[in-house]
Amino acid sequence: MAGEITVLKWLRERQFNKKTVAALLGILLVSSLPLFRGYLPSTEGAAVFRDLLLDRRPGSDPAVTGLLILWGIQILTLVLSYCSFEKMPLAGTLLYMLCPYRLYIAYDKMDPAKLLVWAFLPLSISLLFRKRAEGEKTAGRWIRVGIGFGILPMSWRLLSVTAAAAEEPFWGGGYAFGQFFTLFAYLEDHPGMGLGILLGTAYLLYECIAEDRKVSGAGKGFAFAGLVLMILSLRRFPWYVLIRVVPGLGVLLAPLGTAGSFAGLSAAVLCFSASSGMAEVYEKEEKYRKTALFVLVIALALLQGIFMQNEYLYFQYPLE
Repeated sequence: MAGEITVLKWLRERQFNKKTVAALLGILLVSSLPLFRGYLPSTEGAAVFRDLLLDRRPGSDPAVTGLLILWGIQILTLVLSYCSFEKMPLAGTLLYMLCPYRLYIAYDKMDPAKLLVWAFLPLSISLLFRKRAEGEKTAGRWIRVGIGFGILPMSWRLLSVTAAAAEEPFWGGGYAFGQFFTLFAYLEDHPGMGLGILLGTAYLLYECIAEDRKVSGAGKGFAFAGLVLMILSLRRFPWYVLIRVVPGLGVLLAPLGTAGSFAGLSAAVLCFSASSGMAEVYEKEEKYRKTALFVLVIALALLQGIFMQNEYLYFQYPLE
C-alpha cells in the first residue's frame, strides 16, 4: 500500500494542464518528423520485432502496423519522460526526446525493441536515483527502487529480441573522444552527446565549481555517472582484456551490440544533470542569465534534433 501511495503521489505531482499538454504535443511533433513521411521501418531489427506482432494479428497491414508501433512508442516515451524529471520536466523531456542517440535508435536503426527500452529508461533512472521525498516511508522507497531495478532485466530481454550477430568485436564500436562532440554531422553509429545536453550539464558544473555554490547531490551524481559511462564507451577502454578475463562478460554485454551503447546511456543520464543545471541557474541567477540559458539550450537542442532527423531521412531513404 505504501508503494502504491508513493507512486500515485509522484504521478499527481506532474501537472497536465492545457499549457503543459500543448508543450508536450509540440515536443512530440518536433521529435517525430520522419514519421510524417509514412516510411515503414525496413531494417533487420524492425522486421524481427514487427513480425512478432504480426504473427499475433494475421492479415494486418505491415505498413500501418509498423507506423502505429513507432507512434505508440513515441507517445509512451514522451509521457514517461515527463513523469521522470523532477526538475524542469518540460526542458528535460525536450532534451531526452531530441537526444541524438535516441534519434539514432529511432530513425537510423529503426529498431522498435531498442526504442521501447529507451521509453522506459528515464523512468528507471528516476526511480533508482530520485532522492527520498518528504514523508516517503522506507517501505515505499524500497518498492520504488525495486520497480526501477525491475525495469532493467525487462530492458535486457527486449534488447536480446533484435540483437544480431556481432560483425566486429564489442570494443570495436567504441567512441574516439572527439566523437562525443559531433555536431550537425551524420556520423554512422556514433551520434554525438547533444550540444543542449552538454551545455545544460556544463551550467551545473559551473554553478558547482566556478561559483562555488551548493547544488543538488542528485545533479552531481548524474554528471558523475554520465562521465563514467562515457569512459566505458571509449574505443581505448580495455574491454578486450576484461571480456577475455571475466567469464561470461562477453555474453552478458552482447545485447548492447558495441561499447558505443554506453555513450547512449551516458547521454540519457546527462539529460537529468542538464535539467538540474538549468534548474540551478533558474533559481540562483539573474533574469538575463536565465533567459540566455533557456534560449541557448532549447534552441541548440531543437536545431540539432531537426538536423539529425533530416540527415537520417536522407541517408536511410531516397527522398521523393
